[in-house]
Amino acid sequence: MSQAPLDYKAAGVDYTQVDPLKVAAQQSARATAGNLAAHGYTEIPESRGESAYVVDMGDFYLASITECLGTKALIADQLRATTGKTYYDAIAQDTLAMAINDIITVGATPVSVHAYWAAGGSEWFSDAQRAHDLVNGWKAAC
Repeated sequence: MSQAPLDYKAAGVDYTQVDPLKVAAQQSARATAGNLAAHGYTEIPESRGESAYVVDMGDFYLASITECLGTKALIADQLRATTGKTYYDAIAQDTLAMAINDIITVGATPVSVHAYWAAGGSEWFSDAQRAHDLVNGWKAAC
């Protein structure tokens, strides 16, 4: 028996529900972009909603992104149930690769990375092997 392929909606991500909030958030953020001027900065408005958001800092530009494990964690968990291997080292590297891909689309050089691991509860972190693999995969990608 063949299993149906996993897609975003099957994984619990329905973009018809998510996108309106994303649009509203961008509109609200656009309304506050002028606050950057108090610090001598301006946004690059064309970057809003794109892979990386860019701020003109005067002497340089600052690009920022947020990337997370996302639905890759569901796949890794399914594979672990089958193989016994966590695969969190691999998805950590993939996540960092996606972050770098997003940053370089605006011509920026990635100089630092911040780990964002939303888990829904602290018990997720009690799996020592998964935590070890996640951190080591992140380190290897750096």
